Amino acid sequence: MPWFIKPIIKYPEQEVIASFNSTIIELGRVLKTSYPTTIGVPVNNLFEHIFVTGSTGSGKTFTVAKLINQMCEKRVDATTIVLDWHGEYSSLVKKYTYLSPSNNPLNLPLKEYHILVDLLTDTFELTYPQAFILEKILKEYSEKISDINDLINVIENYEETSGWMRESRFALLRRLSPLRYKRYSELFRNDLEKDLVELICGKENGVFILDLSLIESIMVRRIYAALLIKKIFNKALHRKLRNKLVIVLEEAQNYISREKPLRIISPMLAEVRKFGVGLVIVSQSPYKLLEDAMINTNTKIIHSIKSSADLEIITKVLYLPMEYQKIIPYLDVGEAIFYTRGLKKPLIIKIEYS
Repeated sequence: MPWFIKPIIKYPEQEVIASFNSTIIELGRVLKTSYPTTIGVPVNNLFEHIFVTGSTGSGKTFTVAKLINQMCEKRVDATTIVLDWHGEYSSLVKKYTYLSPSNNPLNLPLKEYHILVDLLTDTFELTYPQAFILEKILKEYSEKISDINDLINVIENYEETSGWMRESRFALLRRLSPLRYKRYSELFRNDLEKDLVELICGKENGVFILDLSLIESIMVRRIYAALLIKKIFNKALHRKLRNKLVIVLEEAQNYISREKPLRIISPMLAEVRKFGVGLVIVSQSPYKLLEDAMINTNTKIIHSIKSSADLEIITKVLYLPMEYQKIIPYLDVGEAIFYTRGLKKPLIIKIEYS
């Protein structure tokens, strides 16, 4: 079996030219400088979106955990919610409130049926006829539908008027069938005085880790998380947030993929930061992400990436000198190319974990 010998990469000498106008959330030290220099994200930049990427094992999850822990230490005036796709953050974040989806159901937006139609259409990849029937039923039977089971029951008993409607109705039922399982249907209600969104947005500053890994079905996981994000975004746009908010989107390609971004989320990404919501967009594959989502981040943390397709996207969204581009595949674990608003140019840094 052939051995891979890492080439000897010479990091360039670096000069830190920065102008920051707020407290720094320290991440680590700058490599190859004439004097020791620590660097991080200015507090104001937290709410202008952060992009963190890197191959599996490169250190991106530890970097995000370091960011959260430092925010707590610096007592940043914000609430943080981690949408923990794989259940990794509980062992990395020092102080937090743990949330399980089963204990925190969400109210369905049955009166705003267009939101529900878009969400289910994108998640289950419904055809136009299937989406048409779903919207038609939600309009006609809104008073009789109070939860997912009611919706599926109405679809089952709906009288179609043509062959294509019958075929589409059966196909729609097959797609929505996972939501019938008790462990999933109980995630969505319509009778809650306050759901998880009210809990998070109504609390004082703190860190909430929502363990999405407890939802086994990837499709149902996407529906639950996307509905939560949409509800928070709506509160922000209507200026109903009590505090500023930082949302960590782990495995962000599940919400804002290049090919099929969720329509209830993607158009709002650029808008919400005006209203005190900052996103930490985390993904191991930039190529799979909606390009605008990466471009609209003012802080970028690039760990080691090996894929040529991913590297091409990175060099497109973050202008890098050629000497930096060549280094990315060979960065050690915990090392990253770092850029944030206020820096004159990107820097190679070493994240210092604690």
